[in-house]
Amino acid sequence: MDMQLLYEHVAWCVWHEGLRLYDNGVPGHLNDVNALRNACLKLQQHNGNAGALISAASNNELMSVLGQTESRVEKEHNLTEHFRWVAYHESRRAEMLNLLSEGKYSEIRSLYYNHQNHNSNARHLLSCVSNGYIVGLINDL
Repeated sequence: MDMQLLYEHVAWCVWHEGLRLYDNGVPGHLNDVNALRNACLKLQQHNGNAGALISAASNNELMSVLGQTESRVEKEHNLTEHFRWVAYHESRRAEMLNLLSEGKYSEIRSLYYNHQNHNSNARHLLSCVSNGYIVGLINDL
């Protein structure tokens, strides 16, 4: 199994297409591997090679690359920079802090998405991370 290629195809489904890796809990748990596999297959239906690779991956291989997505989103896509841009350039820091205090993670995700909608390489980056990760992003503002 080409794990790097598998990672690229799966990660694209998450950071570019918006496939949510984690549930709505805090700090959050990775969604079911089979549900994530099926969603990736649907998102990659235009790419037969990607679909074949995702289908052939064992659950452990798929979990391995899924687990890397959150840890690599910062290095590969500068999530913190994009998040800070919304907070400061778009003057949404106070709103983010308020939403966090109310535990409104879906609203935080929507706020971020709406202000990054113009940037196809940033708008879905919060799909890569758990609500616990979002807590850290906001606390570091």
